[in-house]
Order: sequence, then C-alpha cells, then structure tokens
Amino acid sequence: MALATITARGIGLRIVFEIMGTSVSTVQSIALYVASAFLNDVTPSGQAGGAPTSALLVAYTGDARYEIGLAAIFALSLLANLVMLAFGLAGVGFLALTATAGPGTEAAGPSYGLLAATTVGLVALIVGRIATVWRYRSTVTEGLVESLLRASRAVGRVVPPLDAPGRSAIATRVERFRDALDRLGRATPREAAAVLVLVAIAHGASIAALWVAFRAVGEPVGLAVLIAVVPTAVVAAIAPVPGGAGGTELALIALLTVTTSLEAATIGAAVVLWRAVTHWLRTLLGGVLTAGLVAFGRRR
Repeated sequence: MALATITARGIGLRIVFEIMGTSVSTVQSIALYVASAFLNDVTPSGQAGGAPTSALLVAYTGDARYEIGLAAIFALSLLANLVMLAFGLAGVGFLALTATAGPGTEAAGPSYGLLAATTVGLVALIVGRIATVWRYRSTVTEGLVESLLRASRAVGRVVPPLDAPGRSAIATRVERFRDALDRLGRATPREAAAVLVLVAIAHGASIAALWVAFRAVGEPVGLAVLIAVVPTAVVAAIAPVPGGAGGTELALIALLTVTTSLEAATIGAAVVLWRAVTHWLRTLLGGVLTAGLVAFGRRR
C-alpha cells in the first residue's frame, strides 16, 4: 500500500511535468517524488520549507528549470491536500448519515459535529485562499518580487560574497513560476482527470494502510472514521516541524480518541505503525535516493 502511494504520486508528478511542457520518465518522476518527500520530511515547516529545496534537486538532475520544478511540486502537493480534504468531507458526510460508524466506534454526535466543522473550515480556508491568490495573481506576483528582492539584499549584506540578484532577474523567475502554474489551468480534461485519479488512489492506499494497521493491533476501526480524521494531518503539517513529525501522530490520536471507543494507547500503536510504514520508510528510501541523485545527477 505504501508502494502504491509512492507510485501513484510519482506518476502524477510526471503528468504534471508533461502539462508544463517538460518530459520526465516514469522512473525518474517516482525517484524525484520520493526524494522531494524526504526533503519535506526533514525540512522545518514541511512542504513550505521542502518545496524550494526539492525544486533545486529537480533542476540539478533533470531538464526542468527551477521554477518549473517548484511549480510542479507545489501543484501536486496542493492537489493532494485538496483530495485529502474531499475524502474527509465524504467521510464526515457518511458519518452524519449513519447511526454507527463501524467497528470500534460510538455514536459521538458532538465529536463528529466538531470534526465536520473542522473539515469544512479547512476546505473553506484553503479554497478561499487559492481563489483569492488566483484572482489577484498579478498583485501577488508584484508583492512577491518586492519581498524576494528585499530578502536577497538582506542576505547579500550578511554574506558579502553573494551577489544579490536584481529586480529584473527576480521578476523573470517569478513570472516563469506563474506561467508554469497557468499552464496547469490549460490542461486537457483527460490530463486533469488522470492526475486527480492518481492522487486519489495514493490517498486511498494510505487510508487503507491505516485501516490495516488498526486490524494488526486487533482493534478494527471503520473506514469512514479514518477517512474523516486523516485531514487533520493538514493542520499538523502547518506546525514548524519537519514533515509534521509528531504533530500528525498526536492530532490523529486525539481525534480518534474522541470519535471511537478505543484507548489512546491502542490508537497510538496503530498510528505509529501506520506512520512507520507510510512515512518513515519513505523518508529512509528518499534519503538514499536524494544522495544518489545528487551524486550521480548532473546539471542540465
């Protein structure tokens, strides 16, 4: 199941690159995805800190410019989060329509109500932010150029050997990033559907792994509950810790404790087992692949 998640997201990354006009092999895209996931896992603030570093790796080992790599990784991560929240909404809706949520659960109306409110709030917040940024993307672009210009000048003053890039150079790179995202908006329905299906398969496989983990500890939990609570990982990933480490586990344990009749120790064992298989093994593999890509890759 963990392998299915990695493979599906890796192929999805390849399609995103193709939409942006860059050809990447399936094997290379899977390796780049695992390596980028590793960088997200070891970088503070998760995706916010790991994406820029991952884009450097893409530019170093492939034919894509830095801005294209950053846009592709950012887009895939965003789609993955949106699909996860969509799954969460579906899970919450199912719980609201059924009297029981499955094995190991209780009819905890207030808890499910809070869960539903949290999930809907996350969806509204993320979709609202995306819509606002897209509508005012020209203004956002200008503000980003100014912010990066000030930051580069500050770094140049602290580290004299580094020459701060000028406004035109920064504006060109930001424009390339925006153009790459614009290309995604012009994807064909078939391309868009393929990426969404692959991301959904990846998330479904991750949920299935969590379901199996609970059965492995002898306390099965209904799929609907798991589907509904996993989006809390989005909140945990905002915390300034590598890959949401610790925060994701604690958030899942807390929510499952109030939405099921299981003890926290049992939930913790299943969650740790799930994270070990789907997260930490991937991190280990990603570290090896990152070292290999850096050692044997070449700048194009």
